[in-house]
Amino acid sequence: MVSEAVYTQRYREAVVSTQSTGIKCVQGDGSAAATDCSAEATECSGPKFVEYTGMTAGTYKCGPCADGTEATCEKCTGAADTGCNAVKEKREALEAEYEAVEARDDENEAVER
Repeated sequence: MVSEAVYTQRYREAVVSTQSTGIKCVQGDGSAAATDCSAEATECSGPKFVEYTGMTAGTYKCGPCADGTEATCEKCTGAADTGCNAVKEKREALEAEYEAVEARDDENEAVER
């Protein structure tokens, strides 16, 4: 028979394992998979792809970009299952930038008409 103390401990462990631990973010140099952040974190951040320059220097982390780093740091809203700040492959970054340029061109054409 299981003692009450053992039963209580197992119950607590089961409850903790089903509770949300917050978000996950890629951290450090970006080489490892996303890991859990503190319960307070709601955003992830990391280096930013800059047109004609490439990826900026910086680290991937839980939390927003530091003040004054908007030109070199990109933030995103975190998720519990995956890191929204995953390392972008060069092709993905270029395709995203191409789509942004296309959208700006379309907007400019609409304004000119």
